[in-house]
This record gives sequence, C-alpha cells and structure tokens, in this order.
Amino acid sequence: MNCKERVIKAFHFDKPDKIPKHIILDPRTDMFILYTYEPLSFQPTNYPPHIFGGPALYGDKQYRTMIYKWNDENRIKLGLPEDWWNHEINNELLTIDEWGIIWKSGAASRDKSMGHPFRGPFQDSWDNLDEYQPPDATDRNRFRYWNKLTQSLNKDNYILGCPMLCFIHNKSSFLRGFTNIMVDFVRNPKQVHKLIKYVTDFFYDQIPLIKEVCPELDAIFVLDDLGSQQSPIISPRLFKKFYYEPYKKIIDLTHDLGLDFVLHCCGQVKELFPIFLDLGIDVMEFDQPNVTGVENYKIYAEQHKMAFWLSSDLQTTFTQGTPEDVEKEVKYFVKEIGNNYGGLAFSMYNDNRAMQTPKENIKAFRKAMDKWGKYNEQGIIDWLA
Repeated sequence: MNCKERVIKAFHFDKPDKIPKHIILDPRTDMFILYTYEPLSFQPTNYPPHIFGGPALYGDKQYRTMIYKWNDENRIKLGLPEDWWNHEINNELLTIDEWGIIWKSGAASRDKSMGHPFRGPFQDSWDNLDEYQPPDATDRNRFRYWNKLTQSLNKDNYILGCPMLCFIHNKSSFLRGFTNIMVDFVRNPKQVHKLIKYVTDFFYDQIPLIKEVCPELDAIFVLDDLGSQQSPIISPRLFKKFYYEPYKKIIDLTHDLGLDFVLHCCGQVKELFPIFLDLGIDVMEFDQPNVTGVENYKIYAEQHKMAFWLSSDLQTTFTQGTPEDVEKEVKYFVKEIGNNYGGLAFSMYNDNRAMQTPKENIKAFRKAMDKWGKYNEQGIIDWLA
C-alpha cells in the first residue's frame, strides 16, 4: 500500500495498513502540503512585507533569496537596514500583508512566530468597503515553485493544497479587527456579509486553479481557528448566519473537483461539530486535540462520518509532558479514534523551534506513531484486536 492509498483509506475508513503521518521535510511522510506564496508583484512601500511565515521565516537567507525578495528601493525609502527583519522600534516590528493587514511581531532573531494581526484596513470604519480590492487569487506566480516541489517529493504522497494560511472567519476578523467584527455580527451584518464575500470569492477563484496547477492533488487544506479555550468564539447560531453558506460553497466546490476538504481548527469547538458534519467536512486537523477533547471526536469516527488528523497536544503533552506522556497520549488517540477501520492520521507539528518542544518528546512521538499505529488485514489495530 503506497502513501496516497494509505491516507485515502484512513480518511475514508477503508482499512489502511497503518496510521498515516505527516512529518514536514521527512522522506517518511505520507502527506505533503503545498502552500501558495505571495506573488513577487507584492512589493509594499509603507511597511516591510508580511509574507507566509512573517519576519521569522524571512530571516532565513534561503527563503528571502529563493522564495520572495522585497525590493531594496522600497526598503531604503523607509530608512530600514538591509536586515530589516531584525529591526525593531519600541521592541516591535510591523509588517503588512497583501490584504492590507498590519502584523506585529518581534525581531526574527528572538521571535520565532509569524506574529499576530495588529490592524486591518477596516479597523476604524467601513468607509472604503465598496472600493476595496482583494488580492488577485488567480495570479499564477503564487505557484511559482510548485513544479519543482512536486518533482522532488515522493510520487505516492497524498497531496494537500493550502490556498492561504487563514480561512474565511480568521481572514475576515483580521481585516476588520476581532473585537469590531464580534460587535458587527449584531450591529453591521450587511457589511460583515460583504467582507466575508470578498474572502470567500478569493478561495472560490483559486481552488480550481490549484487543482489545475497540480493535477495530482488529493485535498484542500484550510486553517480557521474558531475556538477559545472554553468554547467556540462564535455561537452555532451566528456561525450558521454568517459562515455556513460561504463554507458550504467552498466545500461543495472542493468535492466537485474530486478532493477531500480538510479543516485545521484550534480551540474548543465541540458545539460546532454538528455543523461541520452537515457541511461535509471530511477531516478535522487539531494541534490541540485535548482542548475539545478526544472523547468528543469519538462518536464521529465510530460512525465513519468524519476523520481526525491529530498532533500530540501542543499546549500540554508535546511541550510540557514527558516522553512517556507522549507515548501514552498516542495510544489513547489510536484506541479512541483510529480503531475504526481507519479514521485517524498523525501530524508532527512543523515549528518545534517556536514551541520549544523538548527533543526527547519529538523522538517519542515519532517512535510511538510507528509502534502503535499498525492495522491487521481486517482493518483492526493489532494491539487492540
């Protein structure tokens, strides 16, 4: 069974030989994610550019020379040094993305994260909403390295295309500001619907092109953090009012193209699961599975209605626990979710430097994935048979 077959069988409860895993930059990975890039035509003049991973990634020489380069003339006009990604003012670094969202972070030398959204173009008012021009979703320069990447990866990998790091809710809240949009759900619903349409249309226009550029594509992978530590950020009622139809439009398009739809989500979102199921989401990816609670995923896996792609919990076990805790957690995931003729995949978080994950825990997770994730011919986990 090759990698692609293994993942498809796991995601669709069809007796894989073992639980598939995603490990970035590792030849043993079963999955590979293709991310779109900002086009080289994006050359801001008012702030440094906020690209893909923010200043932390731009600080990598290979990235800024091979993937994206900011025009030196624009940098010089702003009076910034050549290593602008390490240049702070009052202990912060401001950058701007192609949507006009200003991000705040620390210098790349000390802040390994991508930063966080600080101010959107509609932060102060809706005045320019009608004139707003979103980025061009169909600019083929966004895929400029995909050909080389697909040639270098394992031909049998299950391939996921990620059209933009933030999906409909997150991007809309970044554009308006989180507090503002929460108020606007009640006070300015027409403007919120229009803003959401801008973001939805971006995805709708780009996804068919992703499939065209990469015919081997198996899934669309999007990221929308919808939960706090205690509950969904927005109620199921509000989600249905503002996001159900946009989500449905994108998910139906994805399925029409013969692709799986995979949603990454952080936070506690169990109250949204019935909606996720009704929307037709195939796979939920969680880096913090214990926040919602694996016991709340179990019924969906047992009924073969939704698969789960899980990391060792980043907030607790993976970063704060012992190697023994990590292995115990993997066994728990397998027992509760994966023992359903499939239904489970593993994910190795791709930025352990930023998370300061102990090396012993990384090794323990890799070992446990292989040790406890094998199926027999009947599609049952060996040690649970």
